[in-house]
Amino acid sequence: MSLASFRWPFWELDLAAAGLAIVLTGLAYVAGVHPLVRHRQEAAAIRDRLTEAEQTARQLDISKRRVERTLEKQRRALPTDAVKLRAAAHLNQQLNALIGLARDRGLDIDEVHVGDSIEDEHYRKIMVVLRGTGTYQTWTEFLRSLHEQFRDVAVKGFELAASVRWPASEVTGSVDLVWYASSMQTGTPPAQ
Repeated sequence: MSLASFRWPFWELDLAAAGLAIVLTGLAYVAGVHPLVRHRQEAAAIRDRLTEAEQTARQLDISKRRVERTLEKQRRALPTDAVKLRAAAHLNQQLNALIGLARDRGLDIDEVHVGDSIEDEHYRKIMVVLRGTGTYQTWTEFLRSLHEQFRDVAVKGFELAASVRWPASEVTGSVDLVWYASSMQTGTPPAQ
């Protein structure tokens, strides 16, 4: 019997078995291998996002430490002796102290004028004008002492003038001051 004339009697069974093997292989791929491949791809994408998030977190941590160092430097640079503002009810004491300083520096104060009071959220600005006579040196000493002793007072402007009829050393002057007092919201109420 030759091989060409030989007929396999179970070829239908073999064909069915081969078809079943192909179907089972397909089912195994769809049910087992494909989800596994998909999960690995998703895991790789999650790892990539995690790596990016970790890099971002490291960069943010570096930035945070840099900002904290800058903030600490700024805190150390702030003056530790902050100015404590007095209540506006102490205006007369403040004026007496300003006039006393001017007299101690050799000025004769002829006029004191209290101007507008401007209320702000954190403080109140009270305008004060002092007019008087002295020398250039006494006016200079007054302004320097004013800056050193009255940290709650700012010089808004000043004007000095000398006249030919007066002795050469006498100068009339006017100083526009701003006294920073505590605001109504933060100030202590005046004593009754």
